[in-house]
Amino acid sequence: MKKVLMILLISLMMLLSTNTLSAAGEHVVIKTEPEVISYEQLNELENDLIHIDQDYGISIYVIFDQSIDDLVAYADDFSARYFDNTNNVGLFINSQYYYVLAEGSASDVIEENIDNLWNDFLYYAQAASSPEDGYLFKAIQTFYQSCVRLINGEVYQSNVPGVVVATPYVNDFADLLSDSEELELNKKLLAYKNRYGLDAVIVTTNSTNGMYISDYTDDFYDYNGYGNDGIILVLDMGERDWWFSTKGKGITYFTDYGIDTIIDDMLDDLKSGRYYSAFNTFANDVEYFTQKGIEGSVIDYTPSKATFGIDNVVISAAIGLIGALITMGILKGQMRSVSRQYMAHNYVVNNSFMLTGASDLFVNRHVTRSRRPEPTRSSGGGGGYSGGSSTHTSSSGSSHGGHGGHF
Repeated sequence: MKKVLMILLISLMMLLSTNTLSAAGEHVVIKTEPEVISYEQLNELENDLIHIDQDYGISIYVIFDQSIDDLVAYADDFSARYFDNTNNVGLFINSQYYYVLAEGSASDVIEENIDNLWNDFLYYAQAASSPEDGYLFKAIQTFYQSCVRLINGEVYQSNVPGVVVATPYVNDFADLLSDSEELELNKKLLAYKNRYGLDAVIVTTNSTNGMYISDYTDDFYDYNGYGNDGIILVLDMGERDWWFSTKGKGITYFTDYGIDTIIDDMLDDLKSGRYYSAFNTFANDVEYFTQKGIEGSVIDYTPSKATFGIDNVVISAAIGLIGALITMGILKGQMRSVSRQYMAHNYVVNNSFMLTGASDLFVNRHVTRSRRPEPTRSSGGGGGYSGGSSTHTSSSGSSHGGHGGHF
């Protein structure tokens, strides 16, 4: 399946450079300048491939990298790491060759049609010169649609005309990130979605439009197409507030204590304006907490329990009793000048009590006391925990966990 590229592809390969351009996940990776395909187009292709992965059980990958020397060895290593579905197809291209690798029950039909798949791809790819002409976009789309048709006997249809526009996992309305930083975070969070089935969302804004940040966070998650399981972080830069909201499995995996742990990990970077670093910490922590939750080891507050058994109680009581008896014996032995008195008249001085007046004095009051709230931590998180997640109901009627603070 290793073949010398046709001369018609030379115009495309001349555009290749050492800059990596990848979609929000791992299905499409292209080392090329942005003038032949846009980040938005790559994200749309990636989203289509995710749906194919989920709906048809077919994982399809397209890799452009002119620095690959041994294309076959690279493809074999790639398949060992990423091919994990019923059927898998990879198109790998370097500066001289292309290689199609297929694994699974439908590998034979792919191998029989390699030339047709390549020619369909090449028909559009050779003409690619800018994102506006859409030829490289169309070439990749044609390749995976042909694969689905060969394997399943049907043409894959996106949810909307053209291709599906991916719901972004990073919504940087406050413009805290560069385009490349936003893309890398989207890639990381989409890979998390593919691996665990939960959504992890980041939103930055300069205003919540008069809404409480808690309501804004819940509504943003509920009304923007995210799944039933996930976590969202909103930063309101106008008020310097943060808020986490969790849903479904997110309520279980990200407890009140866990949320404060995550924000504490991010806090120094947030205060210093290192937002990309802070959001990377968020992504890393979310994946770690999710993995621990799946393993049945949810990260939560566990209060220490003092052990004080019955033996300790008996010994302490005996020591106290012996000490009290010894003390009473010593004091009693020292009181030799005192004798028992049966009447009080010996202590009264005759004519010493005279009542000359009376007055009312305020000597008592009724005071109501309430417990003082425990101090918050530096992150604005809760100072005390009882374990688990506190929950509330959003405007959509969904149950959410989470809380927030100030930074």
